[in-house]
Amino acid sequence: MTSAVEARARVLVVDDSRFHRELARDVLAARAEVVCCDSAAQAIEALERGGFDLVLSDLTMPALSGLDLLERVQRRFPGTEFVIVTANATVESAVHALRMGATDYLQKPVRAADLILCLERALARKRLVDENHRLRGELALYAAARTLASTLEPDEVFALALEIAGRFVGNKRGFALFQRPDLTDSIGVQTDGLTEAEGERLRALIAAGKRIDWAAYPALARVDRGPLHELLLAAGLPPTPVLVVPLRGEERDAGLVCLLDVPPAAEALPQLAIVAAHAGVALRNAERYRRARDRAFVDDATDVYNARYLLEALDREV
Repeated sequence: MTSAVEARARVLVVDDSRFHRELARDVLAARAEVVCCDSAAQAIEALERGGFDLVLSDLTMPALSGLDLLERVQRRFPGTEFVIVTANATVESAVHALRMGATDYLQKPVRAADLILCLERALARKRLVDENHRLRGELALYAAARTLASTLEPDEVFALALEIAGRFVGNKRGFALFQRPDLTDSIGVQTDGLTEAEGERLRALIAAGKRIDWAAYPALARVDRGPLHELLLAAGLPPTPVLVVPLRGEERDAGLVCLLDVPPAAEALPQLAIVAAHAGVALRNAERYRRARDRAFVDDATDVYNARYLLEALDREV
């Protein structure tokens, strides 16, 4: 039975010989979607229209050769597996192709079993590379998110969460709105990627009393209407869909990280959930630290400020 991964594979066969193109298509059609081209120029056009997992190219062709095509694929479509096929194989040509980035080298006449094995090896390599890339990305995400746990100031938590979330979804435009715990009914604003004028207009609107209901955004979501879009319009920002990441502590600390211009990719949501979880821990730590700090200045018996607070206040006023 063909696996789901193999069924989704796309193979581009490039050969000026109709016989060899049809041979490769007939052999591989049950395992992959096969597109055939009779020249390197057609192959480049096909690659630009859609990605391929494997390019199976003849070495000698009119105009652009297989090595010319290999060079362009390496430069413009990195990560694409490339296999050279030729009837005039030499050790030197094979070594040269492999040094340029080809992943395999087949000699004509090519047997059906060799084509199938070549496809399976190419897809296995691609899966390993993709999995390695994913794991490296997850490790980098955890390392970045872990820095949130050592942050004890809510405004720094939201600024850092905004930066990390934007970095891992490939977005550099956004803002964070959050409740300031030390000032009643005061909303803090952090921006990332906005112009200075856009940030100032946003802060002016918040300072003038524009409010966002945190409870209206209980979970990660992409929204395209509502109070956030009214806020964007008032601030002169384009009312694009907003990816909203709610962050909450145990008590009063709460807010929203809002990412703009994020493409609708579902794979970004698990990464943002990790950032939100670490930020939530940081906010809870900040609340506990704030409680402990406040208790240090209050007498346990009378529940009024103690001498330590008097000295702190005197230093501050002086």
